[in-house]
Amino acid sequence: PEATTPATNEQQPQDAGKLSAGLKDMMLPLVEKCDGGVEEVLFSQDVLNKQIGDLTQELNAFLAETPQPPLHPHLDKLTGVRRRVTNMNSQLKTIQGDRKST
Repeated sequence: PEATTPATNEQQPQDAGKLSAGLKDMMLPLVEKCDGGVEEVLFSQDVLNKQIGDLTQELNAFLAETPQPPLHPHLDKLTGVRRRVTNMNSQLKTIQGDRKST
């Protein structure tokens, strides 16, 4: 049986570099998949935000023409939902920006 020699001080950083590269290569597809999912969520949030904005404008125009008190609570709910979607979208964009800067 051959005797193994302990790793030299020069070899240890190389081994650590290889380990780091291997872990990065292994994790990269998962990170890219997560990033893609976040981008899809951001896109759908933008679409939803635009649709809610369009609907709010239509309801406001309708209310201006024919005031009907029962629609005001629904308009208030839509406005609240739009505000929450906008806040969530802003948070997601901040998270994605933080992720890309690291």
